[in-house]
Amino acid sequence: MFAFQQQEHLIVGSIICALYALFRKHSQSVDLERLVIVLVAVLGLLIPAFRLDYGFVPFFYLLSELSIFYAAQRFSDHSLRHIQLCLQFVFWIGVFGIALGVTSYWDSPEPMGEIFPGSSTNGLPSYLIVLQVALSLSIFLEKNRLPIMSPLATFIVALFGLGRGSIIVAFLILVFSVITNFLVGRKGVELYTRVILGFIVLSSCLAIVEFFYLKGALGELIANSKFGAGVLDVYRGYMVEDYLGKLDFWSFLFGTDYSGTSIDSSYGGNPHNSYIRLHSFYGIWGVLLVLFSPMFILIANKNTAHKLVTFCLLLLVLMRAISEPILFPALLDFFYFGCFFMFFRHSPDISSCPKKSQEGLGAGRAECSDRDSAGSVAKKQVPHSAADSSLR
Repeated sequence: MFAFQQQEHLIVGSIICALYALFRKHSQSVDLERLVIVLVAVLGLLIPAFRLDYGFVPFFYLLSELSIFYAAQRFSDHSLRHIQLCLQFVFWIGVFGIALGVTSYWDSPEPMGEIFPGSSTNGLPSYLIVLQVALSLSIFLEKNRLPIMSPLATFIVALFGLGRGSIIVAFLILVFSVITNFLVGRKGVELYTRVILGFIVLSSCLAIVEFFYLKGALGELIANSKFGAGVLDVYRGYMVEDYLGKLDFWSFLFGTDYSGTSIDSSYGGNPHNSYIRLHSFYGIWGVLLVLFSPMFILIANKNTAHKLVTFCLLLLVLMRAISEPILFPALLDFFYFGCFFMFFRHSPDISSCPKKSQEGLGAGRAECSDRDSAGSVAKKQVPHSAADSSLR
């Protein structure tokens, strides 16, 4: 449903999330500190909404965000294995559907844009990137490694989407996954070294044999993608410039509508930027709330490697939201919120693990649980006589 990005789908999706949050059994008691943070955030977002420039739309979006927020919390109560299976199912179904759509409209200049009429070629790759980040995080929290095949599939989909932002972020996710696995993995270092060296040798051979063909193919790919017009999108820059030029002190604090800007006159009210849309509804408070949300990861009393990887993955999602209105508010926020809940629910606390294991990038829950279980077994094996003598 998040692929359509229509209000009616957001309404239906929000209702489903609300029902799921209400009827899904919650395994944890209510965290008072977390509840206070949520209430403060909601109250802060309510103040700009009373401008009523958009009628009751901001209030509806706020209610939908709350239902998505608590649905993501309930979803994170499942085991990491269960979460992975769900995310993998949705991800690969999406990739298969996109591949089927691209082959069906292969003769079209932009086949990705024909899959859903009225959508841009950037849409589907952007949605897949958000889903990819949630999937990568769920795997890393359990196995201390990031997947490679799914980021590679995301990057290929982004290439067909022709969008600069999606291609850049998808490539960064792929590179980040390889580098992280190389640094974190112990047994996998030798394997990854062989794979990388083999890839370099193979690429060098292909480059020597078919240099001119590869050069032409690369040039055609760049020309057909939006990189042909430059790395930065000047039209999106004009929209941001128009909106920022309209702001005064009060509208900077509480937001404003798009009237008098190219967003309204030329783009049908679509700012092509998640943060411009967020500011328009909820002012600077909403933007700061989103931009500083990854800081909760860094200050958490959690495994160091988990904190760094989660923080970097969330930054990549926020980077993609700069040039597409894919988040805040949207059904895709389910995966963004889910990353926070998965991290706080399934990443081990520093106090529960040995200090030495926390300093290394390869530390994980498995090491902590293994040592705890070994200690419990050792206690059970203490002879009764020794125990009695210690009591005396």
